[in-house]
Amino acid sequence: MISIKELIDKIRFDKNLKKDDYEFFYADRILKKKMSFRFDDIKEFGNFLTLETGNKNIELPLHRIREVRKNNKLIWERRNEA
Repeated sequence: MISIKELIDKIRFDKNLKKDDYEFFYADRILKKKMSFRFDDIKEFGNFLTLETGNKNIELPLHRIREVRKNNKLIWERRNEA
C-alpha cells in the first residue's frame, strides 16, 4: 500500500484524476470522533495539511488521516501498527 503522502501527491498532480471525487477521514482528538474533508479543502501541503473549514484553518498532521474514499468507495486505510 502506498503512503498517505504518496496518495495525496498522486491526486494533486495527476491531471486525469478528479480532485472532488476524494474524501479524507481523520481522528479529531478534541471532539473524539471521525471527521472528514474534501481534497479541495486542502490549502497547503507538507507533513501537515492546512485545511480551510468555514472561517478558520486547521493544521492536520498526515498521521491523523485514517482513510480515503473515492466516490464513497474505500481506497486507502491506515493500518494499525502493533
